[in-house]
Amino acid sequence: MPSTAPQLTPPVADRSAAAGALLAMLMALATRLPFLPQQLHDHDSVNFAHALQHFDLSRHSPHLPGYPLYVLLGRLAQALGAESAAALAWPAAVGAMAAAAALAWWLAKTAGPLWALAGVALYLSLPDLWLADARPLSDGLGAHLVTATAVLALASVSAGPQTLWLGRGAVLAAAALLAVRLSSWPVALGILLWMVTASTSRQERWTRLGLFAAVTLAWLLPLAWLAGGPLPLWKLGAAFAQGHATQWRGDGPPLQTLEAAQLWLAHLWDGGAGLLAVALLMARLAWPAALQDRPPVAWLLALAMGYLAWMVLGQNPERSRHILPLVALLAVALLAVAGGRTHGRRRSIPLALSVLAVGAAAAVSVPRLHLQQSHPSPDVALGSWLARQPAEGMLVLGGSEVGVVRWQAPAVRSLRVASAADLRSMLGDPSARAPQLYASSRVPGLAAAQTAGLQLTAVATFAARPGVDLAQQTLTLYRLQLPMGLALSPSRGEEHP
Repeated sequence: MPSTAPQLTPPVADRSAAAGALLAMLMALATRLPFLPQQLHDHDSVNFAHALQHFDLSRHSPHLPGYPLYVLLGRLAQALGAESAAALAWPAAVGAMAAAAALAWWLAKTAGPLWALAGVALYLSLPDLWLADARPLSDGLGAHLVTATAVLALASVSAGPQTLWLGRGAVLAAAALLAVRLSSWPVALGILLWMVTASTSRQERWTRLGLFAAVTLAWLLPLAWLAGGPLPLWKLGAAFAQGHATQWRGDGPPLQTLEAAQLWLAHLWDGGAGLLAVALLMARLAWPAALQDRPPVAWLLALAMGYLAWMVLGQNPERSRHILPLVALLAVALLAVAGGRTHGRRRSIPLALSVLAVGAAAAVSVPRLHLQQSHPSPDVALGSWLARQPAEGMLVLGGSEVGVVRWQAPAVRSLRVASAADLRSMLGDPSARAPQLYASSRVPGLAAAQTAGLQLTAVATFAARPGVDLAQQTLTLYRLQLPMGLALSPSRGEEHP
């Protein structure tokens, strides 16, 4: 038999849901506000910081696809007085408040106020989601939009007078998601398909398609105008896609299939998606009719599988933040199954397990958050170290961290090396010499150049933060001594932003 909602009169139910939503927003603010970042994180955050001052896609300010809604919210936070790093994290904090309110309102109506608070607490304490909200990047806001969109979609397929507007709200949120994280397109298009097929009215189906198109055009047309027109935007997008698929796929050598799979599995488990999947499976085994009683959950799992396929095939496994949309979908699916099966049963055991889960997640998350806030990333630590050195006569070769170095130490000349062949060409150009030549461990082909006679002396090491960064993100800076006759061309400085 399908589960039923708690037997509350509509005014009482509405007041309870509204109070739960307000409390959930305060919980989100209280858990996010203490960990707002005071410094940037990596080259992507530097690109966003540049975009707060001057939006220019051709100069990667920000990089494609532009993230127009995220940058707009960041500019609003900056206009209200936030520094660059905090301004870029405030959108995620606001997104956490909105997602928590949507979860609390929905769970209060379907499972009761206690489950609403327990579900929101579990969601807000998920490790990688909490870490992402404390970084000056767009990933946290994107994940919370996935959550809010999924909740609106689930609520819209239930009986009630608000079904029509909830379905339209889900479509609008899905279109807005593309303006924050275009890489979440499988979720956005999947929600659109769900909402269109869920409607029995042909007119309503066309209305929902029209709303999705209108919101998409509302951010896409200004983006094309800022890029100089549709054709320049298309060319910039094609060039970025090619670079993303080749030279920007990671900081080290290309990963083999098994290595990439192991890295993805580690991300999924450490970030909470693995735990949520196991919990969802246990809920399915404990209540065999759960998915039959709640067929919308099957839609969420289908969306999760679609995004998982895209993540593995099209995303960089060295960036754990790409799992966040999957974490959000699994969290909503778990809360839908578990919360929907509690009515009419003993709730003490499930609630006790929820409290334990929240405590365990917080015990994992809080130390990592403190470490992330108190210690800079290896990229930022390198930039700060270089900023304290005399810049005259210094030249630094690097990988993805060059953008951070230029932000932290603008007086220091730095060049991004794209490939081992590029490094050989640069070292073989006798047109100039640098009195102080340095290279980071991310420079491709450095080991081969050492074999060919280049002398490397380690100067400083900037370690990855355990539980926050991957071990391979550790940076070592080397002082280089060129073999006689080799030099470095000064003409290569702006080709790899």
